[in-house]
Amino acid sequence: LTCGPGRAMAVALVLGLACLAQTAPSQDASSDGRAQADAYRVHHVHALLTQRANKLLPNPTRYWQKMGHVGQVPEEVFALRTISRAYPGVVCEVGFNAGHSAALWLENTTSTLVEFDMLGLPYSNVSRRFVRKRYPGRTRFCVGDSKVTLAAYAAEVTRGESSPCTVVFIDGDHTPEGSMADVRNALAASSRDRWRPTVLVMDDTTSRFPGVQRAWQWAVQRGSVAEMGCYSFQKPWPAGMKGWCVGLVVNATLGVASIMSAQAD
Repeated sequence: LTCGPGRAMAVALVLGLACLAQTAPSQDASSDGRAQADAYRVHHVHALLTQRANKLLPNPTRYWQKMGHVGQVPEEVFALRTISRAYPGVVCEVGFNAGHSAALWLENTTSTLVEFDMLGLPYSNVSRRFVRKRYPGRTRFCVGDSKVTLAAYAAEVTRGESSPCTVVFIDGDHTPEGSMADVRNALAASSRDRWRPTVLVMDDTTSRFPGVQRAWQWAVQRGSVAEMGCYSFQKPWPAGMKGWCVGLVVNATLGVASIMSAQAD
């Protein structure tokens, strides 16, 4: 690791214990109360988002069984909320869907959110209006293919025109090509500050999506990302296996170099 050892250790402890905290009762009643209040707030926002989306779907139950969203995985909700509180700043999210994960980054935090999404789903614009209204002045939507839009944002970061991502959450194109492009561009949009490395979270890094797994492994094996942990949970049908990986971007310049190499090819 090229980041500060104290910070790296703190992040490792926070993320490594996130899932266990779902079942381990706290001895601090006030802490439990705050956690329950936070969980209620997030659940309430998720319910509002789902409710609005359902009005535009012919068969909501069947749709959500196939599409899914982060609110269906309590362990991941807890983990992302933990990261959102530990790392306030600029969150870059690839894949907006109905806005459930956006709420995790914005609800009761000071962070701003940069979204990269096609906004082509039946409820996309309704969800975007809801998020913009609830969190005024804290969102930026880069509409289009993330292979283009995230690369453009990374170029802005390189030129000093936009802030690097404090956190990157990738849950977009699950094809091998799309996953690799998102990882490369996410690295290029990350912080170059060795004492404040970007946190990278990649969703669906399970055997269900081998292209996503390979993109994550590429970043780790290349030395761009220090993996802090990968988590998976078997959920009842039809959700099936759910999982994600978390790491620190310890060499963002490799992302820039790999993009330039890919463009040259």
